[in-house]
Amino acid sequence: MALYKVDSVSMPDPDEWKPILNDADQGSFRTANAKLKRKRVRTDIRKFAVVYKYITATDLATVLSAIDGESFTLTFYDVKTNTETTGTFYASQKDVETLKVDADGTRHYKNFSFRLIEY
Repeated sequence: MALYKVDSVSMPDPDEWKPILNDADQGSFRTANAKLKRKRVRTDIRKFAVVYKYITATDLATVLSAIDGESFTLTFYDVKTNTETTGTFYASQKDVETLKVDADGTRHYKNFSFRLIEY
């Protein structure tokens, strides 16, 4: 079973998959005596930090094409509910380094990383 799917297509398993749960605040601030006045408007916004330490050109193209859209459906294991879940996500900045190019032109990449962020 794949660690995650984009639009129902299994992606290659990454080396690192870090679930992150965030809250969203609106108009929160600290008073003069540093007490927090918080207005939380949404809880448990899911994010995933994804890292491929080494990835083939074919797998890199597969993942980049899958996460290229403005939004996509992500299927993943939800650590909070202990179930497989589906949601609408987008991908943040995508970073990758070229490791080497073989004599035959085959490219190898390293440190491909991005975040998947829930809408």
